[in-house]
Amino acid sequence: MRWVVRAMMTILVAGLLLATTAPAASAHAELRQSSPRVDSVVGGEFHSIALQFSGLDAEADFRAQLLDPAGNPIGGTAVREEMRIVIPIEPLEVPGVYTVSYTTIGLDGDLVSDLFTFRYDPSAPEPEGITIEITTVERLGWFGYLLLLAGAAVLGYLVHRFRFAYREHREAKLVS
Repeated sequence: MRWVVRAMMTILVAGLLLATTAPAASAHAELRQSSPRVDSVVGGEFHSIALQFSGLDAEADFRAQLLDPAGNPIGGTAVREEMRIVIPIEPLEVPGVYTVSYTTIGLDGDLVSDLFTFRYDPSAPEPEGITIEITTVERLGWFGYLLLLAGAAVLGYLVHRFRFAYREHREAKLVS
């Protein structure tokens, strides 16, 4: 019977450790999709560059810009829409290779900076929009961790009371 109690305690401790530690890789900001797509050839008339991320810290600073074929920044100030960054632009007129650069911070606090290109050809089709859903990552926050700690304390107390009552029961059984 003693091994059962030890096994329960081991499972309890392992569960608490797993519940309070987050995997670092899932919190890294990662570009999931863009419009226009990376290395695509697009044409037509469009009014924005959209970057869809996962693991983006919604409260952290970011920077994103579009560079024309000559390397000059064009477009308006980038705005964030949850896990998406949008750069408003005037319709492109000059054919060539355009560069999108961005710098942002992930939920894990790591700085992510990258760039990609697309080619504008007026005879090509317009770019596809973002086809994946916007997802947000809910964080526990300090209150959630406090509740988790309180729950662990209550669970620890209950396990202690169970073990104490079981010990008294065994001693009473031996005496009689």
